[in-house]
Amino acid sequence: MPVLFIYGKQDEIIPLDKTIEQASIPSISSVNILKNSGHLGMIEEPEEANKAIEEFLSDI
Repeated sequence: MPVLFIYGKQDEIIPLDKTIEQASIPSISSVNILKNSGHLGMIEEPEEANKAIEEFLSDI
């Protein structure tokens, strides 16, 4: 099953290099990095987060 990862580039709780490692666990995954977000990208950049989800769903 495909998995979507949405990360915030400014996340100070979970460093980006650690979260990228998780994206390699599923056999099919997509990664979207929100440039102006920290740990709560869905609140900090809701339009960009929703766009990433819509694109992911249209691709599967």
